Amino acid sequence: MYRQYIQSVPFVVIMWMVTCGIYGLIWIYQTGKALRDYTADPSVSPATDLLLCIFTCGIYQLYWFYKLGQRIQACGAIAQAPVNDNSLIYLLLSLFGMGVVAGAIEQSDLNQVWERA
Repeated sequence: MYRQYIQSVPFVVIMWMVTCGIYGLIWIYQTGKALRDYTADPSVSPATDLLLCIFTCGIYQLYWFYKLGQRIQACGAIAQAPVNDNSLIYLLLSLFGMGVVAGAIEQSDLNQVWERA
């Protein structure tokens, strides 16, 4: 049922780089929507997250990467897929300009969850 959310990690990385980060914003929205659908958590708002990322010039995106790590772990618990809480790693990678690497790792973790869901 959730296999529609599975994305190829190389595709995410290539698109992120080819579009100079614009695909990263699309990916943030799509990921937020998938998490909201899976967890049925009304506090997850992909549109708000996207707007905050844009209007804060990427500062909110640092927090979003950190929070996504925690949400991935929560989804992993629901799907009974063991996923580590790598929130701090995602935050540090994005803080040092490697958001695309953090996104690739997060997509890989999400793919594990979606395969088990």
